[in-house]
Order: sequence, then structure tokens, then C-alpha cells
Amino acid sequence: MRGEVLPGGGDWAFCRHPDSIDIDVRAVLRTEDQALIYLTYSGMWRAAPGLIPKAIERGGERRFRPADHYLRVIGRFETAARRYRWLNDVLAIGIGSRIRTGIRYEFFELL
Repeated sequence: MRGEVLPGGGDWAFCRHPDSIDIDVRAVLRTEDQALIYLTYSGMWRAAPGLIPKAIERGGERRFRPADHYLRVIGRFETAARRYRWLNDVLAIGIGSRIRTGIRYEFFELL
């Protein structure tokens, strides 16, 4: 599935301490075939001391090593689009990584 995140939604982060952030996100996705999918996910970003502030300040800093960061979310999807209705019954685990333009998640269905 490919698509884009539409404007709107929300992206909240709660810093528990400099090395721990709780994540809460709501977004609407539009797929290449024009289906709308509501995505919500929440989770955590934990890292070795001092690494989260550096990753945020430097943007897509090339030295972001996934082994030093624990960036995981739980995702749910909602859609009325016939082709994607199966997503309504999926609980997904997302694994995040830092890229030049922000955070990238790969979602996997939890079986």
C-alpha cells in the first residue's frame, strides 16, 4: 500500500525525561487508489542517554544507529474502503527509525 498523509490530524509527544518520549498520533492516509484510511498509533521512543535530543536537533543525522534507539508503536486502522476493510481487524506493531525528513515507521500485523 502506498499513499500520503493528509493535512490535519495530530502528533503529540510527551517527554518523560530527556531519554524517553511517549508518542500519540492521529492521521488520515490517502492511498494511491484514493481510499481514505484513518490511522492512530501510540508508543514510545527510548534511547541511550543524550541521544534523543541530538537526533531531534540534527534532524536526519546520519549517525542515528537503530541499535541505540527503541522506537515502537501500536497501530490501528479504520476505513470504509472495500479493498482495505481487512485493516479494520488488524493490530499492528510499528518499528520506527529516524530519516532526514522525520520518523519512518514500518508496520507489521500482529498475528
